[in-house]
Amino acid sequence: MSYLRPIYVMFQPGITQNECDAVFSGIRAVLEAAKVSSRINILNFGAFRMDPYRHPDGKLADYRSIDWYLHQGAIHSARPNQLDASVILHCLLTEPWQQHIRHYDVAVLHSDIYADNNNFIIGVAQPSLGTVISTHRFRNLDRHTQWACVETETIHELGHVFGLIPQHRTDNVEDSLGRHCTNRCAMRQGLSVPDDWKQISLDRLRHGPFCAICQYDLRVYFRR
Repeated sequence: MSYLRPIYVMFQPGITQNECDAVFSGIRAVLEAAKVSSRINILNFGAFRMDPYRHPDGKLADYRSIDWYLHQGAIHSARPNQLDASVILHCLLTEPWQQHIRHYDVAVLHSDIYADNNNFIIGVAQPSLGTVISTHRFRNLDRHTQWACVETETIHELGHVFGLIPQHRTDNVEDSLGRHCTNRCAMRQGLSVPDDWKQISLDRLRHGPFCAICQYDLRVYFRR
């Protein structure tokens, strides 16, 4: 089974151009680090809506729009002002489009999200499938800092999609809401949002997105 698959990107209506550009920059940075940028296509579906995405009665048709995915995250949420990102991620796993062409999904939201018992999260990923990313917690930052943090969170979550951090690895690893790198690396955990992510972004801009170990593991993922 090839892991060289296209990346499908869709956005919640209301995502800004700055956020959109930062996401694509982050995706390209990961593919360049993995040395697969010429072998993986990135498809921008924007605010995905495939007609007819509503039934005659106005109800949303399953899987045919970003609106339906967001609706699933809302109706299954236990919290009135947050979407359940794990539900949206599960919808990406079960969507019929995966049966037509195997691909990676990146769903970018500005709504606040959570998963499990966390107060909030900025992203959630399923290895070899895709990720749901929220820009909500970075929206009060200045334009430049917001770009850097959204780019970093995209790199981080896509790194998880591409197998980081592998289970066999024991060096420079911590279990903190999932497996994360402890090196100066975009795969570090950032529990204080946005402050930790501002620092991770500064380190990334100075030293590159991944430490040597994560970059090696990333390239191994695509050689399988």
